[in-house]
Order: sequence, then structure tokens, then C-alpha cells
Amino acid sequence: MMKRIPRIPVILATAALLTAGGALAGPPDHDGSWRMGPPGPEQRLARLAQGLDLSPEQARQMLEVLQDAEADHQAVRARFFEEAGPELCAIRQNTEADILALLTPEQAAQFQLHKEESQGKRSRQRDGRGSTLECPADDG
Repeated sequence: MMKRIPRIPVILATAALLTAGGALAGPPDHDGSWRMGPPGPEQRLARLAQGLDLSPEQARQMLEVLQDAEADHQAVRARFFEEAGPELCAIRQNTEADILALLTPEQAAQFQLHKEESQGKRSRQRDGRGSTLECPADDG
């Protein structure tokens, strides 16, 4: 009969694992960036299973732990954006206005084009994990 693992140590271990997730999972691109966002639970499990030689049962349980942690992270991100969103939007808008004030009209047009392309890429790359900041004046 399998002994039930206490929930608090599992949560703490998962938090430590996910905090170190970037080091464990490693970014997929050679330049150290995550082009499609951070690795999800399945990608993290794949790396861990390979390195730790997990049994199928351990892998199943690990995936559950990682998925639970991902759901918890999503809830925290959603709460963060709900609470801090207006302030972050104001910072974004003020920064953009300051940048535009420094640019020539041609540079400003290029800046706007670059901004729209970046927003389009971000929206295409979203995979439902976590919340993103959507400001009312955003065109993306």
C-alpha cells in the first residue's frame, strides 16, 4: 500500500522545483530566451524524467504535481494583473509617450509598427498559461 505524501512538503518542493525550472528545463533557444514562453508541465516532466529515470508511476504523479503548481501560478498571475494592472498600464503608456517624444516622425512610425508586430506575436504565441497585461489603449 502506498503511503500518502504530506501536501505542504510537496508544495514547497514543487515551488523550489519550479523556481529552478528555468535551470532544470533550460530555455529551448540557443540565446537563452523562451520564444514560446516558459516550458509547461509536460516539457518540465520530460526533462526531469530523462534526468531522473522516473518510473511510469513517478512520472504520472510528478505530472500531477507540476500541473497543480502551474494552475496555482496561473491564479497568482491573474490576481497580480487584476491588482497591479492599472498601475502597470500607466507605466507602459507613460514610457511609450516618453519614447515617442524622443523620436522623429519616421522613427515613431517604425516604433509603432514594431510594437504592433510584437503584440501580434505575443497573442499568437499565448497558449492559455497565465495572464497577460491588456491595457485599454493597446492595439494588440
